[in-house]
Formats: sequence, structure tokens, C-alpha cells
Amino acid sequence: MYTMKFHEISELISLGEGESIEFKSSLGELKEIGETVCAFLNKRGGIVLVGVSDEGRILGVEIGIRTLERLSNFLLETIKPKPLISINLKAINNKIIILVEVPEGSDKPYFFKGRAFIRVDATNRIMARDEILELAKNIRRPFDMLPLEEKVEVEERLVREVVEKASTYRRMRISYTTLEDVLKKLGVWGKNAQALLFSPDASTMFPHAKIKIMVTRRGVVIDERVIEGPLITQLRETLATLKQYFFKGWEVTGLERREVWEYPLEAVREGIVNALIHRDYYITSPIFIRLEDYSLTIYNPGTLPKQLDVEDLYKDHPSIPRNPLLAKTFYYYGLFEEWGTGTLRIIDACRKARLPQPIWRVEQGFTYLTLQKWEELLTESEKKILEILHKKRSVDEIVTLVGLTERRIRDLLKKLEERGLIAKEKIGRRYYYYATHL
Repeated sequence: MYTMKFHEISELISLGEGESIEFKSSLGELKEIGETVCAFLNKRGGIVLVGVSDEGRILGVEIGIRTLERLSNFLLETIKPKPLISINLKAINNKIIILVEVPEGSDKPYFFKGRAFIRVDATNRIMARDEILELAKNIRRPFDMLPLEEKVEVEERLVREVVEKASTYRRMRISYTTLEDVLKKLGVWGKNAQALLFSPDASTMFPHAKIKIMVTRRGVVIDERVIEGPLITQLRETLATLKQYFFKGWEVTGLERREVWEYPLEAVREGIVNALIHRDYYITSPIFIRLEDYSLTIYNPGTLPKQLDVEDLYKDHPSIPRNPLLAKTFYYYGLFEEWGTGTLRIIDACRKARLPQPIWRVEQGFTYLTLQKWEELLTESEKKILEILHKKRSVDEIVTLVGLTERRIRDLLKKLEERGLIAKEKIGRRYYYYATHL
């Protein structure tokens, strides 16, 4: 940080106090010094001269061995988030003054002992709630880039995994020397992203950094889970939990047999990844996932970037990550693309699985993604057919049980088969139909 020279300080003193200059007679005014530094941080920066009277007379201050250290610790402990300031001694007219240089804050709003101050002319004023909210809204930095306020434990195996994945999926060579060195190369050292990505205490430090899952069947809750820990761990455990409740079948093509899940895992994984890296971590709500009989919905805290609306998600669009460090690390993992194609991959996966098009919507500060099954969109007649096909039945049996004409039944069976909801098997000379998800 640039430090002012003698003649510059003298000129400032001659100008008197103003929006960016404050005089304090001694270190006995620590509270007032803290308020002023906070006010400068929330405005356009400024300078506090300690050892100068309100009238601009040089008084000087008594300096001990740890005077500057105590002043620095006081400001760092009482102002949140931690400010970046410079404190130096200057000799003027054979007297020592303290020069506190305060740049405009990059993490506004700042609080001194729980109160936000702002500079107005030559005074410090406590900010109103609406002013604080507006300041935070306009100047807020990405949550994952904010500095950590304490040291955190790191799961080194996850860091090594990122390095290996970056080499495998991105052909990037990140040399592994020390843990700290690698975290610095990833750009997360000392930032919230470090805790969110790699700390087992991520959900303790940030209690809202978790995923809550609710599974219902016919309107009755049958399971609730809370998934915590590093984000990659949350992704894996959430997928594993959901798979316990997804119906699974098999599709045979030639000599190959492959798993077919109720919801395409690629789409589900992409939806969870998008929630983890695009969510607004300033909102103190977890991610919610609700699995019902015929739908899966991911509730993601935060709205879309102002450059996008819901319609853009169904076509090519730019990627605008709310948390760039999280996005970059998931990119190294091979779990995120930087081209805004994630929503298109979800749409394509649902199409290939013969599911309806996914639905995105934004309501009450949340972005919702819903994957549907055709059952959600069925007519009463189609639902009735599915209910009786818990066992194999012929067309004649279905006509008798449903009470529609054979022609109408055959039309409905064709639609249900095209949607992958039923299948048929030839036994003797007749075809028998059955529900595929039972």
C-alpha cells in the first residue's frame, strides 16, 4: 500500500477534517478511531491522523514497543469483515503521529462492534438497515472469495483428488508440493471456498451449507436426510441417498445389459452440481431436494443472474457462476462445464430417458428445477390403466377393468408404451402388458 510522504501529510492537515480526513488527539479515542475506520471502509476510504487536534495542531503521541501492534489488533478484532489497512509512524515538527491509511473496502458492508458506520462530510453516521442492505446488494463479493476468519481442517485426500481429476479430465498438470501450495494454485487458500470444498467442518462453519432431502410416497414422508460436509462429499452422498429410492430397471441391447434409472442419473447429478456451485450462500437456507411419487424437485437458494431469465435455460446461454472458485474446482473434477451447457444436458438426458421436459422456475428468492415422470401428466384413464398393470394383463382384461372401448384402450396403451411407462410381452398368441416401474 502506498504510504504518504511528509509534505503530503502537512498539506492534508492544513486542509482540515473532511469526508476523507479525520484527526484524533490520542489513542485514548480508540472507539472513535474504530468508528472512523469503519466509516471510511464503507465510503471511499480515508486517512486517520492520531496525535493531531481537531483544529489541526500537532500534539504527537507517546509510542511504546507494542503501540502499533495493539492498535492494529484492536481494529482487526472489532471491525468485521477484517479490513486491509496500513498503520505507520510519521515525524512532524519533532513529534510523532500515527498515520492510519484506509482504502475503500472491498467487502462492504463493514461493522465496528456490530454497527455499520458511513462517512458523511466530516462526521461518522450509523447506517440504517435499508442502507446496509442496499450497500450489500450493490457491492457484495462472491461468497466463496471472502476471506476465512479462522483456520480450518482440510481433507488432503480431496485436494489430491482434484489434482488427479484435473490431469485426467482437463489435461492440466498441477504439481503437488505442499498442501498450502496446491490450495494457493487452486486459488482457494484462506478463502471460504477452501472450507466449502475441502473441510470436514464446512457445514459447521456455514450451517446453511448442507442439503436436506425429503422422500414421500403417496403424500407420506418415508425418509428425511441431512447431507453435510465438503461439497463433493455432499454431491456423492446425495446421489447415493436418492438412488436408494429410485426405481431401477434394465435395458438389453444386443448382448449388452445396462441399468435404467427412474430419473437419468446424469440429469440428477447435473442439477445437484448446479445447485451447489450456483446457490447464493449469503442466504441462510440449505438446498432442499424433494422426491415424490412422480417428480423430483431441487430447491436452490438464490435467483438467476440478472443477465438471464428462465427461458434462457432452455437454449444456449453464457455461464455466469455466482461462486467462481467453486465452479472452477468442479470444472477440474470434470463435473462442470464453463459454457453454460448444464441445463441443456439435463434436457437431453430427460429426452433420452423418454421423460417430460424438465421445468425451471424462480419464486420467492429460490430457483427450482423439477424432473417429472409422465405419471404426473397422465389422464385419469391412463392412471387407471397403470394401476391395474401391476401384473401382466391382456387387452381384453384391460377393456373389462377400465370400461373403455378396445380402440380407445389400444390408443392409450400405445401412448403409455411410447413414454416408457409400460411394456408388453408375447405369451402364446397374445400380448400382455405390464407397468415398467413396478
